[in-house]
Amino acid sequence: MSTFRSGFQGLWRRPIDDYKKAVREYLICVDTNVLLELYRFTPEARGELLNVLKKFEDRLWIPHQVASEYHSRRVDAVKEHLDLYKSIPAKLEEYQRKATQELLSFAKRCSMSEQERKKLTSPLEGAFKVTLREIAKHREAFDLTLEGVITKDPILDTLAITLDGKVGDGFTQDEIADMISTFEKRCTEQTPPGFKDARKDENAHGDFFVWEQILRKAESDSTPVLFVTNDVKDDWVRREAGLIVGARPELLAEFAKRSGKDFLLTQLGRFLQIAKEELGAAISPSTMAQAENLQASTKRTQTVRVPPELHDLLLTELLKRVDWAELKSSRATGMEREVYERSHRRATRLLRQFNEATVTHAGEYVEIEITMEDMPLFQKLISATRRQSAVQPTSDTSPSGVAKVWAHLSTLEERLQSARERATQIQIELGDAEHTVVSLSNSIDDGVKRVLERAVRSTEEQHRRSVHEVMRLEQEIARVRSILHQRPDPEEVDGGRERPSLELGVHPIDVEDI
Repeated sequence: MSTFRSGFQGLWRRPIDDYKKAVREYLICVDTNVLLELYRFTPEARGELLNVLKKFEDRLWIPHQVASEYHSRRVDAVKEHLDLYKSIPAKLEEYQRKATQELLSFAKRCSMSEQERKKLTSPLEGAFKVTLREIAKHREAFDLTLEGVITKDPILDTLAITLDGKVGDGFTQDEIADMISTFEKRCTEQTPPGFKDARKDENAHGDFFVWEQILRKAESDSTPVLFVTNDVKDDWVRREAGLIVGARPELLAEFAKRSGKDFLLTQLGRFLQIAKEELGAAISPSTMAQAENLQASTKRTQTVRVPPELHDLLLTELLKRVDWAELKSSRATGMEREVYERSHRRATRLLRQFNEATVTHAGEYVEIEITMEDMPLFQKLISATRRQSAVQPTSDTSPSGVAKVWAHLSTLEERLQSARERATQIQIELGDAEHTVVSLSNSIDDGVKRVLERAVRSTEEQHRRSVHEVMRLEQEIARVRSILHQRPDPEEVDGGRERPSLELGVHPIDVEDI
């Protein structure tokens, strides 16, 4: 007889005792991002993490793919961290300059004396100086240099000893071709992990290779695995109400089917806390704080919220850049062609992120998850859109002009009604599809189940788009009504009376923190 929880693994969070047992007994597998954290930690925290890894001795193991990614990215990891010590002060100095200009402009308009101006700006200057001085102290305390890591990397030397004989076998060339083919099929079916990276230009298959090598290790050694990773994308973890529950149910099922053993996944901060409690590892509060802070930024993405109308403008500008870069690269040669091809790849990559944007429940914003490497291009789009938006609005004060606005509003309201009806219908279809999958989940084979689940995901996407359209129309109707702003119906307009102008142009748009 099955228990109330059997068959539903991954839908509820495992108790902390399970993770404690895993730290004590399971094979410990660490992901690439954990090894690369060593290049971002302070020297003290780095030493503590390395000591923790040494404690596991023969229970520590990494897939060949993790080792490969580590070697190819370790120099970039330290370079990115060192660049922060330059880019952050530069940004702060720019913010200080802009803030000081605003204060001086304010002081001038208020006819302040020189002494009053200094009282206004001095606290600001002092605060920035203190902050910049603290950043400089942190830079001086950081012991890694780019030249040093390239010439003689102390982290690489230590890991070479700690992980000696603990790296899995890689795939043969024939296996690689087969594995990539399998990966592409899994992406089509949205089978985790790795489908979230399917559109990456490089190493899109990396997560799947890591997973397959973990499965083979567990299968050959008949061992349960605790996977330590800071990758919290939705193709690795399941979330409920924004909180991580654990590894996705599909991963648990595949792991159990292949090895017959247990699989747990956790992030570095939690792993260190448990290692401290169960193994007596020396972990300072500072190291814990660094692990948790870096864990939150591992994805190296930033969620940007923009109004729906700005999203449409940005998307239009981005599409222009994609077409422009493609045209230029087709006509250029040599180094010039490489430059345009890189521009095209960046613009295309950002376009994918726009296509995956989600609308907030209130419909006030569209949320776009932008990678940090693509943030400069996004900022350029914002600047270009602002310049285009700074045109003077057109005005039409005639009765026919007002009538056109009222007619436009009427059309929008009709479209909104249709969009709401469609969203409701799709929501009903979604509920029926989800109910079908749940009710048949125990009586159909995996292939049929995947087909049904894909149908559910397709319906979910249709529902998301329909809700987005409803919210966009509601936003546009609100904008048109604000333009009319209690203006009389066109039939009530007196032709001989002076009317205030209607601003029908695109208004200047701003995005916080961009």
